[in-house]
Amino acid sequence: MYYIAQVKFTEQIDTKNGTKEKKFKHDYVVEAVSVTDAEASVVGALEGSVLDFEVVSVKSSKIVEVLDADSAKK
Repeated sequence: MYYIAQVKFTEQIDTKNGTKEKKFKHDYVVEAVSVTDAEASVVGALEGSVLDFEVVSVKSSKIVEVLDADSAKK
């Protein structure tokens, strides 16, 4: 089953007036057996990132299958 995990990143940016936080979100498609497993996979993949991150949400996806370009050409 596929899940969509939304992750919020926080980046510290130095400006002439000090440090400013820039926050942005990215969505990741994760193949997992449960929501908990999907969240653990995202955390494991992003550990060691130079940016602080937080998994904001994980929800099931309607994606049935992911096709790659090589299999589509056969």
